[in-house]
Amino acid sequence: MSITFFPATGAHDDRPDLNVNNANGRTLLDLLGLVPDDQADLAGACPAADFAARVLLAQGLLPLTGDAEGTPAVQDGRFFYGGRRAGYLADRLAVLDKVAQWAVRHGAEVCWG
Repeated sequence: MSITFFPATGAHDDRPDLNVNNANGRTLLDLLGLVPDDQADLAGACPAADFAARVLLAQGLLPLTGDAEGTPAVQDGRFFYGGRRAGYLADRLAVLDKVAQWAVRHGAEVCWG
């Protein structure tokens, strides 16, 4: 399963998007302050200017997340929980900023799901 962030507008060749797995998507939504009360439903929309401001705030909070160190992978019996490389969240937030800025320029909301 995955979550894709994208501007809600018609097809454009230059329209940016970001696709991440559910765990990383939930982490990004949490950093953005957009995790719904019912965390089973990881879909939604946000006005582009609001989303852009949330990305900027999340980028400022990154030093508190441990993103610079990354997250180690964990194996529990047959289950493997992948880690996250150092700087991953910063890279994904940079892409989300591009999505937000494109949406602002084109008068579109930013959606995810």
